[in-house]
This record gives sequence, C-alpha cells and structure tokens, in this order.
Amino acid sequence: MNNGAIAHGEAGLPAFPLFPQFVAVELPTNVFLMDRNALGQSVKTRVHPIRAWQGILTPFANDTEAKQVLRSLAADRPIAVDGGRLVPMPESAMMKVQDAESRMSEMSISFDVLVLEFEPPAHPWVFSLSPPIFQRPQRHHPHLRSDRLLELPSRTLHGFCVYSASEFTFESSQPVIPQFLAQVSIFLGKHAVWMRTQRLFGMGRKILHDGIDLSTVASTIPVDACWQRRPATFTTWVGYWPGTGAENGANHLLLDPNKECWCGKGRLYKDCCLIWEQPLYENAK
Repeated sequence: MNNGAIAHGEAGLPAFPLFPQFVAVELPTNVFLMDRNALGQSVKTRVHPIRAWQGILTPFANDTEAKQVLRSLAADRPIAVDGGRLVPMPESAMMKVQDAESRMSEMSISFDVLVLEFEPPAHPWVFSLSPPIFQRPQRHHPHLRSDRLLELPSRTLHGFCVYSASEFTFESSQPVIPQFLAQVSIFLGKHAVWMRTQRLFGMGRKILHDGIDLSTVASTIPVDACWQRRPATFTTWVGYWPGTGAENGANHLLLDPNKECWCGKGRLYKDCCLIWEQPLYENAK
C-alpha cells in the first residue's frame, strides 16, 4: 500500500478540518469480508472500498489526561474529541477514581490507522497499521471484528468493532468520516486502557502474569500455557474495557428486525444477520 499523500482538500484545505492529519491513500486490494450464508457457514469475499484515508490518532496526550478520561469512559459520559485526542471534562477531577488508574503509564500511544469507505449505506472500516492490531497475539481482545480482514505481506489485520450500527447513527448534517474518526479515537483510548490492564489468568482465576511487562511472558510462562492453539492449560488474557458494551451474541435477537443491522453493512437486521443468527442461537437453547 502506498503511504504517499494525495491532496484532497478544496482550495488547498484539508479534506477533514477536524482531522487534518488524514490524507487519501491508494486503495488496498486485499480486503476481505468473512460473511455467513443462511446456513451460518462462513464465506470469504473480497470487498472493494471506494476511498481510503490514513493518519495518526493519539487518544491520550499524557497519563494524567488518560486517567481523567478513563473516569468519564467508565461512567458512560460523553467524550469530547479534538483531532483524535480525548479531552478530559472539567468534572472528571471530582469523579470516582478507577482501580485501573494505578496501571496506566506511558499512555500517549499513537496509532497509524487506515480507514476504508464503502458505498453508502455501508459503514466505514478501520485498521491499525502500527502498532498492528490483530487477533493472534490479542486473541482475547473483546472488540475486534474477525469478519473484517486486511491481508498484508507480513500479517492479516482485523478491523475494529467501534460501535454497533444498531445503536450508533451518524448525524446527516455532518460528513461521515470525521464522525467515524471521533468514534475510532474513543475506541483506541479504550484499547490503550485494555492493553495496560491485562493479566493472564489460568484455571481457577489464578493470575499467571500481571501483564505489566509483557516482554517477560515467554520466559516466565510455559509455552503450552498461552501460545498454542489448544493449550494443555486453559488461559485467557483479561483487561479492563471501560464503559457499557453493546448487545452481542444471542442478545442480538432482541434487536428490532426493522432497524439497521448491528454489523454495519447498512441493511435492515431482518434482511441481514438475523437470517443466520436466529437459527444459530435458537438451536443452541
């Protein structure tokens, strides 16, 4: 993929004044959707975005702001976003201190992200090119989209589950991409919290590794405990993801079938994922 910028502002202005760091880039060709047919079987399909945008997002300016923003995230309060930075609200200093704050250091992480636009009403997709975010090392990540794939020469990246399309809607009076980037910035802030608060748990909720220094995992944990596909010892990485999550799994059946599907393809739920989710989850009862 070409990282070179292409001027796409009118009269020399950035395409997105609220996110001037984002520029149009060459469309990637190896983008795939792992969809399901009516029988619930996986079907891999190449998809074709109409535009691609790339830029840097840094959710937290420093550790102090990260801790203040976390308090708002944990309380499901609205978050202000300024060019990708999550802005602490004045009242956050008076809000409840979160246990996770003690583990939040070096929080000013920058993400080089790629946003793909599709023909409306489909929602955009987003991937982190650097640091790369994908499921193999982060297989217990609670909010990745295993159905959205960007295949690169060195690895396959997974898209973010930024929001449920059945719950979040764009303001029709504003461009979609800046609104989407604001949501992505909040997602990446939550991701940074999740990364810093991970612990490796074994059977009986025994902590095998505190997660603070991940470089020591390979030397302190038996290889068959955490890296094999079917380890002899059950393990799971658990981190703190602040805020209330959207409906997922069998709870999707509670969604209004006449409203937009949660998946973001832009179809009504009854014409989209309900077709395979209803028999799947009802048969599992």
